[in-house]
Amino acid sequence: MPGAHPATPADRPEVRCASGAVRGVREDGVAVFRGIPFAEPPVGDLRLAAPRPVRAWSGVRDALAFGPPPPQAGHFGMDAQSPASSDDDWLTVNVWSPTPEPGAGLPVMVWIQGGGYEIGMASLPEYDGGRLARDGSVVVVTFNYRVGLEGFGQVEGAPANRGLLDQVAALEWVRDSIEGFGGDPARVTVFGESAGGGSVAALLAVPRAAGLFGRAVVQSMPGTFFSPELAADVAAACAAELDVRPTVADLAGVDPQLLSVAGDAVSAAMHEHTDRWGLPAHRRIPFSPVVDGDVLPTTPWQALAGGAGRDLDLLVGHTRDEQRLFTAIEGLLGQVSEEQAAAALDVFAPGPDGERRYRASFPGAGPDELYELVHSDWLFRMPSLQLAETQAAKGGRVHVYELSWPAPGMGGIFGACHGLDVPLVFGNLDRGQPAMLIGDPPSPEASALSARMLSAWVAFADGGDPGWPPYDTDHRLVQQLLLVPAQEPRVGCSDVLGIFEPAPSLIQITQAEKGGTTIQAVGDAVFRLRLEQTRLRHLEHVSRLDVAALVVQITPPTYVVGAPQRREERAQDQRKRRRAKEKSRHPVWVLPECRPWRSPHYAHSTPQSAQQPAAQHGNNPPSCCGRAQNRCGRGRSHVCAE
Repeated sequence: MPGAHPATPADRPEVRCASGAVRGVREDGVAVFRGIPFAEPPVGDLRLAAPRPVRAWSGVRDALAFGPPPPQAGHFGMDAQSPASSDDDWLTVNVWSPTPEPGAGLPVMVWIQGGGYEIGMASLPEYDGGRLARDGSVVVVTFNYRVGLEGFGQVEGAPANRGLLDQVAALEWVRDSIEGFGGDPARVTVFGESAGGGSVAALLAVPRAAGLFGRAVVQSMPGTFFSPELAADVAAACAAELDVRPTVADLAGVDPQLLSVAGDAVSAAMHEHTDRWGLPAHRRIPFSPVVDGDVLPTTPWQALAGGAGRDLDLLVGHTRDEQRLFTAIEGLLGQVSEEQAAAALDVFAPGPDGERRYRASFPGAGPDELYELVHSDWLFRMPSLQLAETQAAKGGRVHVYELSWPAPGMGGIFGACHGLDVPLVFGNLDRGQPAMLIGDPPSPEASALSARMLSAWVAFADGGDPGWPPYDTDHRLVQQLLLVPAQEPRVGCSDVLGIFEPAPSLIQITQAEKGGTTIQAVGDAVFRLRLEQTRLRHLEHVSRLDVAALVVQITPPTYVVGAPQRREERAQDQRKRRRAKEKSRHPVWVLPECRPWRSPHYAHSTPQSAQQPAAQHGNNPPSCCGRAQNRCGRGRSHVCAE
């Protein structure tokens, strides 16, 4: 049984976990242990295999530095943060504990980072668990898991969903070892954002994960779950980029970094295969959890409909302006044309009259807002709300939130965009990429909202109650996370007007009543706002009249492709395309106007006919830079042929 190691200096705490003793460091009153292996390195004979428990070691192992991340896609320069090296110990955990002693019995919060199932590493500064552990008096755990083709590609001869299996292995490590770090293995909450939120949702349906956690927080989950046919077809396209077959025998001998490069090439060209790969191709999403019937028998919605979450507490939510960050990355912020908005509505709005219903629900919305709404609904909002609806309908306990606070950083152009919740929950307002949304220095309002959100998440992990009533299918009570200045007669958006007393940081909005909406302050008095309109923009599930049809019809499907091409024909087609690109002496793929590359998770779905042609960079041959630098002569990111 895990226990405390003999006494050591206060600044170098030692703990014995299931596999051996580790020595950490104390930082700002919190004991920190980094880079503890929870599984054997997935290389050699274990390449593309399910994770295998790490072998025990003797002596005391230093746990002072993060373990190396798994191979990353090139989006946002993440591949440069995972350079090829001889250290392949990708599967490691990190622990922050205010009281690293057996018997402390603290709640445990296990974080799963996002990144479109293509990128993501626990060592990013925005995921530092020190503030959350110290202020919340909880044990925080983060870890790496395999992404891209290594983690989610459908490879013949390999188990599906290896990334999910890594997550299960990390949770098993928590079960077996966390008591020595002061955590209570019976009070484990798993929480994650974006693809991390999708992973948390997936774990609700993974039989191997049953009993490993009692509460789950699903933040901005993407709604894409693949059929084996679709996943296999995408994996075959990746393998064809390397002139190999999508089998363990062929891929196990390929440099892991090259698998990421192949995935980059396929994701860049996904928009050419929308007729074959469906809606995910419009968003350039090459990898997602696979409903394979074994590791993941059903989608999360089907699992909850079958009662899988009846004994679990859920906290589910999204941001108000999920899509806006991605629209800015695409270079379309404020520039979406009527044609592009109509094309997005045609593709993503549910039902044969989806476009008409969106326009009728938002009569004053221009192209930019319609484009943002339908993308946000399809990929994030409606999958999240459907999860809550299903859990509540089956008698499970669930709380729902919407983060509506408009971030002031970078001129405030991003609003309450995707990823804003990460620094607010962790309390890391001045570090990592998301800190750019907060502004430098962080405002008192940002600090106040962060403190409230951190407290709500901790309260949920501790007792299952974040501080507001549960969601149900009758009232659909949603917690709006918003700072409301006392003098400002406006709540969240232009549709809600009124005069009221100084409001707290968090407010609750119930369904609209005739003539007004009830706003209930947490722990304070109840007061009313008269509405200029009865519609609450961006809270469609609360007050939009046509919401029932929209929620039902947009239920995230398991995408299925038609009969696959014969393997030889597909490989031949891939080779022809690659040779044509190589003859042009241009990079393997060139971005339109050499814009910064973005994850396919964040890519736009503009129809091919409306896209700008790829720039012909004759003065920027492939030799202009190396992949590790990930920079071209113009100072813009792209991936070269080297």
